[in-house]
Order: sequence, then structure tokens, then C-alpha cells
Amino acid sequence: MRFWDFLFGKNNNSEIATEITPNSPNLINLYTENGISIRVNENSFTIYYNGILAQKGALNINLLTGYGDINNWTNVTSYTMKNNGDKTFEVDIPRLTNTRLNLVFNDGIDNWDNNQGQNYSFLC
Repeated sequence: MRFWDFLFGKNNNSEIATEITPNSPNLINLYTENGISIRVNENSFTIYYNGILAQKGALNINLLTGYGDINNWTNVTSYTMKNNGDKTFEVDIPRLTNTRLNLVFNDGIDNWDNNQGQNYSFLC
């Protein structure tokens, strides 16, 4: 599988996204089975990760974000997540609205968590 196909989830699955609305609860646990939750702040989202990479002992987790179509990201940005020491990582990212937020995670040594090729996707 090519890197970009892996990263952006090129597959035959239809797009699936969970909606973050102004009425969403402060802490959103939409992908708890994958170890991902989001705290909605006034001007940012706090992304929490304790997924498969953390459970397998990763000391560093990077978050790659992009907005828009799940297969054609814009404003792609990489963040280094803070290691909280309990196999949980977190990072604050700018909060945009009226778009789709896509997330994937890596451990810096070419291991990726991209929701089995579908990415983690939220409508916000």
C-alpha cells in the first residue's frame, strides 16, 4: 500500500464521520474503542490519544490533521503530542467550524493508526 493511500484511507468504503456540533458535550468519546477522544474548547480542540500505538509502548505520538474531504485533505498540519506518562497523549489544535476534521496518528518510526484506512473523521 502506498504511503498516501494508507495515510488518507484510500479504500472503497463510503465516508464516515461523526459530527461535532455546538451542542456536543464538552468531552467527546466518539472513538473510545480506538482510544481517541476530543475536548471542545472555546477556540481549540484538545485531542487525547491512548490507542494501539500508545498501548504497544510508543514513547512519542504525532498527530497529523487535515480538513475537508476524507480523501483530499487541506491545511495538513503535524503536531507532536504531549506524553502524559500513562500511555495517554494530548495536544491542542485550532478549532475550525463548518468543515470536516480528519486525524491520523504515528509513533515516529513508521507505525500508523488511521482507523483501518478510514481515518478518524469529524464534522465540525
